[in-house]
Amino acid sequence: MPIKALIIGIDEYLGVPDLSICVNDALDWENLLKQTYQVEESNIVCLHSPFNTRKSFVINKLKAFINDISKNDIGIFIFSGHGTYELVEDSEGLWVEHQLRTRNDTISEVEISEIVKLAPIEARLICILDSCYSGGIELYKMSLQKENNNKDDKQKGSHFQVKTFKKPDSTPIPDHAKFRKTLEENIKSPNVYTLTACTYLEKAYGDVIDNRLNSAFSRFLINCIKKNPNSTYKAIFNNLLKTLPNDTLGFNQTPQIFANKSNTEKIIFTN
Repeated sequence: MPIKALIIGIDEYLGVPDLSICVNDALDWENLLKQTYQVEESNIVCLHSPFNTRKSFVINKLKAFINDISKNDIGIFIFSGHGTYELVEDSEGLWVEHQLRTRNDTISEVEISEIVKLAPIEARLICILDSCYSGGIELYKMSLQKENNNKDDKQKGSHFQVKTFKKPDSTPIPDHAKFRKTLEENIKSPNVYTLTACTYLEKAYGDVIDNRLNSAFSRFLINCIKKNPNSTYKAIFNNLLKTLPNDTLGFNQTPQIFANKSNTEKIIFTN
């Protein structure tokens, strides 16, 4: 099955603090797909400049990416950048919506879902979300997670970074609020996977790792894949969970995988 990828890494923002780890993440993911999986350059769109990471541009590229996926393709959508959440109230109650921050605005999980659900049900779609609170976008939850105490940020390295501008104290989540889990409701395909940097209540971090500025989730996940690119999703995540959470480095985040349980026994990025 041919691989097609849309990779987004955003370091420069308007109105919120910049990062310096996400463009490197995007370039490293692109290199992994080209060098390890021989994905053709024409099948990869990598967005990381201030011009092409604005919301309207990202939305249009995501729509084009999904529209270009055929039933015989593997689509890989990767996002590295700020993540946040907002409280949204409607006739059904109070909801917590996870959001990805583009250069100038946020994209909610509802907006993402409305686009992603248009992919052919026969295609394999892999979403890798490296941002704070990213576990809020859920699909088919399986028992590869382990608990983390969601400890306070503990800066360890000189370039330590937190991938959100949201201060939880400024927007506390009431006990009666519900998490949307939009993709879980809208996409029932057994061929959809979501890999996230942390749980829906945790932050995601970055620092200098292996002499390069990276997000912890992207760096360690890429390392696990490079070590054995023919591993199953389950094996790779079990190895990843040996590294994260990592209190020594200040990376108090717990990676998550949401997928049909039987599919986690399949080889990553293959049919």
